[in-house]
Amino acid sequence: MVLKWSISKDFVNDFHDFVVHLNSYTYSKRFILPITVERADESINVFFRYSGEKHVITPSGELVSLSYEERKRLIESILRIAKFVLLGNIPPFPAISLFDIYTYAGEFFFRPPLIFSSEFYKQLLDSSKMVKSSDGFNCVFVDEEYLKNGIYDKNSTMRILAEIIELFDENGEKASIVSKLKNSSITVVDLEKDMLSDDTLYRIISEITIAEKNYTVVQIDTEGYYRLFKDYIARIDYHFTEKMRRYFT
Repeated sequence: MVLKWSISKDFVNDFHDFVVHLNSYTYSKRFILPITVERADESINVFFRYSGEKHVITPSGELVSLSYEERKRLIESILRIAKFVLLGNIPPFPAISLFDIYTYAGEFFFRPPLIFSSEFYKQLLDSSKMVKSSDGFNCVFVDEEYLKNGIYDKNSTMRILAEIIELFDENGEKASIVSKLKNSSITVVDLEKDMLSDDTLYRIISEITIAEKNYTVVQIDTEGYYRLFKDYIARIDYHFTEKMRRYFT
């Protein structure tokens, strides 16, 4: 089964750039990625593989019922996205809505965020009834700085993700992290669920550096440790990207 998402052609300046953008979130498995993108007469149709995922918000603007553990997992997913944005593994974005978040089998997934002009969001916030839920909370989160000057960066993403976390963090357990996300003082270490060994990290970086010179292959056994290994890869990718050499795509 597939899930169809239609966007007016008026919002897509360049079809190729649009498809590249959708796929630029491949690094994070929290994002559902398109299986095909097609041009229609008046719209661009994006098709996602569908396994029964449901929105976390109903069409009438009510949050679906989530247990404490489910909210905790959702927040962990959001923090993982924040980390990958901070490291540059996936691009930043200035806006996201609750309609972009899906749940399935106790896990949470996100539709790749589209980036519209700041004027579009101003009009949306002024006119759309769906910006506010039936319970009075925001359904669409747009960075204030982006609305003011039309410019966004990683900090823009941190701020809007902080707002979503606040919505689901009923007991305020992540208040400290939220504060850091909002005031741009967050670090990668703050967002690490599992502590990484700096020694292991730099031994891998050293091996890759040597392999580059000698044209050899570095093989690392990741059996049973995929999630933690991907955290290392995220840090390694950031290291080499800073040196203008990208190894992982």
